[in-house]
Amino acid sequence: MANPNELNLTQEQIEGDFDNMPTGMSSVLTPPQPGIYLFQLPPSEIIFESFSTVQHPDQGQRLQINFKDESALVNLTLNNQPYHANLSNVTRVLNFKSGPVVVSDMAMLLKALDITPEQFTNAGYAQAFVNAGGLRFKGEHTLTTNCSKDRDIYKDGQPMKGKKGCGQRYAVDAYTPKTPGSRPVLAIPKDDEGLVMTRFDCVCGASLRAWGRLRGFKSAS
Repeated sequence: MANPNELNLTQEQIEGDFDNMPTGMSSVLTPPQPGIYLFQLPPSEIIFESFSTVQHPDQGQRLQINFKDESALVNLTLNNQPYHANLSNVTRVLNFKSGPVVVSDMAMLLKALDITPEQFTNAGYAQAFVNAGGLRFKGEHTLTTNCSKDRDIYKDGQPMKGKKGCGQRYAVDAYTPKTPGSRPVLAIPKDDEGLVMTRFDCVCGASLRAWGRLRGFKSAS
């Protein structure tokens, strides 16, 4: 190696849109092992810039908060590792012994944070999360994936053009969905050390990657 003065550098202009190039590219983090972790929300000014909308076929426009890159959650349990997650206020029904309850991921997290939106609108949810900046909560991180029938599969690191996935779904623990005729969900395999694998082969031979999902929100205390 040498310093610049020793390299006889030319004065040739090098192409590049320096003013408009991004300061960083979106990263893909390897998710941690399943478990309950302590998380911290990013600061309010970061949360303010972290929203998007999704169009639900039945519910219309819904709000999504994108915890990724500079807006990532902080996993305090794992020495402040960044954690990526997307949460929305798309609702679903959970059945309890007391009866059905309409919930959303955003609402359940806000309840764990002891914050109630002033208005139960997209704007109300957004402001509630901005107000929650920096707060801590506990959440269960799990892993899921599926071999999509709509996308070309990968095998041995190479795309298999024209060959679609088989539709098999995977989770940390195998289960059979309650919907009649649904295909059983298989357990993600474990490695020789008993760790849940984040990369593995589907039963059809496709290469799959497990993705993190956050649920089971609780107060940090």
